[in-house]
Amino acid sequence: RDEDGHEVLEVLFADPNLPHRIQVVHCSSWLCQPEIARPFAEALYVVARTQRAASRRELGQHVGRFFKFLRSGEVRQGLQFVKHLRDLHWPILDQYSAWLNEERSMSGKPISLERKRGIWRSLGYLIRELFRMEQFASQLDPHLKYWKRPWPNQSQQPEPRKTLTPQQVIQIEQACEREIDLIVASIERGNRLIDANRDQIPSDPGDPSAYEELGVCLAAIAIQYGGVIPKYHDLRTQNRTLRYALIHYHKHRELESLLCGSPRAMVPFVVLLANRTGFNPDTVLGLSWSQVRESNWLYGDERWDIDPGGEEDRVTIVGKKGRSLRAQVRSFPARVTTPTNPPVVLRKLKLVTSRLRPHAPPFFADRVF
Repeated sequence: RDEDGHEVLEVLFADPNLPHRIQVVHCSSWLCQPEIARPFAEALYVVARTQRAASRRELGQHVGRFFKFLRSGEVRQGLQFVKHLRDLHWPILDQYSAWLNEERSMSGKPISLERKRGIWRSLGYLIRELFRMEQFASQLDPHLKYWKRPWPNQSQQPEPRKTLTPQQVIQIEQACEREIDLIVASIERGNRLIDANRDQIPSDPGDPSAYEELGVCLAAIAIQYGGVIPKYHDLRTQNRTLRYALIHYHKHRELESLLCGSPRAMVPFVVLLANRTGFNPDTVLGLSWSQVRESNWLYGDERWDIDPGGEEDRVTIVGKKGRSLRAQVRSFPARVTTPTNPPVVLRKLKLVTSRLRPHAPPFFADRVF
């Protein structure tokens, strides 16, 4: 029960890839049918404990649709109200599939056929697992073992997505390259402004106009606040004149672009790395710097001073895929200066995010993104 005495149902998974090493899947909405909710929660734990965090969350959401159906009072036509596992029969599930046909997404549109099939499969996974659990199998209708497919053409493959033409890929990479150049140029401009105004930071400003110059404001943020724009709430007691200047003289987005970039600024880096490594999105977004095998020039002070005629080094990136036991390994020439070469992209990315990392929790500080 929570602090207010309300019943809570949660399924906890140990997951070393999450910040707190624990994932919580919230199932309290299932408690509209408590005698069914607990067995389903136990089955969810068994089925999902080997899955990735996103898959567990989706499985919980999908099964939550079934409890929403039970809660809605749509079980009708003289059928017995569902209170226990023994009350689950195919007529109930047939009504559920019909209910899904009428269900709407958050946008108000009908749920797509593929999504309905995914929701239906998720319920089937848990029911099949309940049959394997000795304490629950005897309570279930044996006919539920034969899991039906309520929508036609289930065996047909979905229409494949159209692939990008080589010209489209080139255009995308060129667009990313241009964006990255602008992002890096903005960070370098910010660095120059900070260096030029280090001595101009007022020691005891009584007037917000002391921070009206962009360079002075940037230098104050970089030196006094570690390069991260402080929260306005904190500045009420720490530096009210700087707070006034941030609100009235400067735009947050411009300051951000000169100091450390924005979440949007990460997009071209993600796209280029995904395209060049062939990693799937989760693998790219989950990369850590410890998975990028070090080369002395990549992390050293001379990482921008590349000798194209020097010894041919290579940078290796090791990716992890959720359901694969094998690591995915990609290797790239370290001394090739092409802007789309992953080692070059990674060097620029490290420059853009360098001010953020000291402020990130240790779990995230090693993340590439």
